[in-house]
Amino acid sequence: MPKIPDLNAITAANLASADVFAVVDISADETKKVLFSEMQLAFAGSIADNAVTYAKIQDVTASKRLLGRNTAGAGDPEEVTLLQALDWIETITPTILSADTNDWNPTGLSTANLIRVASNDHARGLTGIAAQAANRLLVLANVGNYALVLRAENAGSSAVNRFAFPNDVALHPLRSIVLRYDGTFSRWTAVAAGPENEVPVAGSTSGSVVTFYVSTGRKQTFTLNGNYSVAFGASWDGAVWTVELRQDATGGRTVTGWPGGTKWAGGVTPTLSSAPNAIDRFCFIQVAGGYHGFVVGQGIA
Repeated sequence: MPKIPDLNAITAANLASADVFAVVDISADETKKVLFSEMQLAFAGSIADNAVTYAKIQDVTASKRLLGRNTAGAGDPEEVTLLQALDWIETITPTILSADTNDWNPTGLSTANLIRVASNDHARGLTGIAAQAANRLLVLANVGNYALVLRAENAGSSAVNRFAFPNDVALHPLRSIVLRYDGTFSRWTAVAAGPENEVPVAGSTSGSVVTFYVSTGRKQTFTLNGNYSVAFGASWDGAVWTVELRQDATGGRTVTGWPGGTKWAGGVTPTLSSAPNAIDRFCFIQVAGGYHGFVVGQGIA
């Protein structure tokens, strides 16, 4: 039987598949026999597909672990927890929207999973987002103080970038929506949206005028401590919101005027309840040229 001093002396050219060599361990007296019956495995360095079972792979150290790599850069696989994996979500915070926007394509969109979006001074319209690969999921999170209105099938954006919604969708502050790009329809579709902002938002006063901004929430409230005229901040056609007007402990406060273009159901402008601490609730719908107003309830104690 031929002998070689170490494995480095073996080559595919001088070894047959059934040869047996005694390899001399020069650091000890023991002689080891090495059988090379599979030349492909020994010299090509490859393992057949599906040849290694899960049982032959190193065990993970605990349950609920993923195999990946959390350490920066290339390297060996590591055990990763779910929280660590969630940190892999690519997040971008584009420049604040200062105008209605078409065919939005912020820097980093192609790799982002989450976009933190905001507008600068009032509700902004978004008519489309640059088309992505089929089934691409994208989360839009409104981190600003005003609503973002996703316009349904709006011609301002190219067809492939539009939103396939039945109606415009208002994304209010601190709300999120999950979008999916449908490769068949070549449109963005809504997968899920966060809950509506249920906390009433207080109107903003300037002198004897109280202004309600629907872009900050669909439930508006204000406690009257004097006589005020009512104004509405910028919104959009089809927007619906409620206004709650409360009398203070004195009572007898009045609304001296409603926004221009407000038309009340039945053609009658309501008179506020005057009792101390009384509550009146109204609903408004923005339409072309103004608002439609409805009395929800009055004199609620």
